Amino acid sequence: MTAPSLHYRLAGLSALLGVLLLVVGLGTATAQDLANQLLREVDGPYDITVVAKPTVPVAGAGSRYSVRVLEAVAKTPVTDVSVTLLAKRPNGEEAGEIGLPQRPDSPEVYEALVRLRTSGQWLYTIVVEGPRGLGTVQGFIDVAEPGSAGLGGTITWAVAMSLLIGAVLLFWWRIGRRPIEEPR
Repeated sequence: MTAPSLHYRLAGLSALLGVLLLVVGLGTATAQDLANQLLREVDGPYDITVVAKPTVPVAGAGSRYSVRVLEAVAKTPVTDVSVTLLAKRPNGEEAGEIGLPQRPDSPEVYEALVRLRTSGQWLYTIVVEGPRGLGTVQGFIDVAEPGSAGLGGTITWAVAMSLLIGAVLLFWWRIGRRPIEEPR
């Protein structure tokens, strides 16, 4: 393998890696995604896991909330319940409620995109109602000001830009090293 061929392969590999990092960072939340888990508690007959992606949403942009419901003792999936998210604004006002529909590919997971319009610390309550009874869990979620991407977004952007600039510079360097052909 010649040196120029190796440079092209490394540039292509680094560009592919950068795109892969961006795609992985934009995936959807699932209740098995423990890195984004907000809480897991047992209340009443249910083991309730709450996941948000992103865990620190930007005001107005939204976050995908996923709730996995298991039977509290046997830890088996529960698919015959209704799941509701109730939210309170940072100033204490009720913000409303939203029903979380079941995911067709994972029926024990209920999820929806929720847009929290103001920054600050929101209180959320997850209510699970079904034939076995009622279960509720509460937690807080911090909502960032618009324009603040957070550390994860900043790092992802910096890596992507570095890879892009590196690939462009490598391509520019390779073009500059080609011999000039004389017309015949």
